[in-house]
Amino acid sequence: MFDTKAAEALHVIRFRSGVSVDELADLVGVPGDDAWTLVDGIRRAGYVRSVRGSFIVTADGVAADDAAVHRWRDRAPRADLDLVEEFDRHFLTANEIVKAAISNWQANRSEELVREVAAQLRSAVGDLAFPADGDGDVARLLETYRQRLIKVVERAEGGNPAALSGIRAESFHSVWMELHAELLQLNGRVRTDADGY
Repeated sequence: MFDTKAAEALHVIRFRSGVSVDELADLVGVPGDDAWTLVDGIRRAGYVRSVRGSFIVTADGVAADDAAVHRWRDRAPRADLDLVEEFDRHFLTANEIVKAAISNWQANRSEELVREVAAQLRSAVGDLAFPADGDGDVARLLETYRQRLIKVVERAEGGNPAALSGIRAESFHSVWMELHAELLQLNGRVRTDADGY
């Protein structure tokens, strides 16, 4: 999807805000030393900064990532662009279910509600039109999100309330918001009332 590993690393840091170098190495599939080299290069370019041992994107980094995704959109196969648009449409419908379930959880936290909300979230993920095969950049990206969402749903089904909307570990809410933001960017559209805020 990206021209360089540095561009891919910047993109990951943007959407996974607060990524350590070790985590980044796993996410972009490079050895630890190479991840340090990538981060050092994009840090020196002013695209990321360190906060308590993790890296977050700067305003210049957001602009650089937007430019990289724009270059991808210019050369992406039509099938990938169509898949982003179709998936985005399905996402907006599922997003209403997810927002209601997460809001219910945040307003009425209880042990009994964890598994009920987890079931609603699993259903929403199941309703999404995840591609059946892994061909193409977008299909592989969406499969990664599907796996992450199922993993946190399984944690919630096991009774872990932090898996729904916790802030110190990956939660369904954080992964869902990341997917939403990435879809907006890949689709080249601005957030509307239909997306919610």
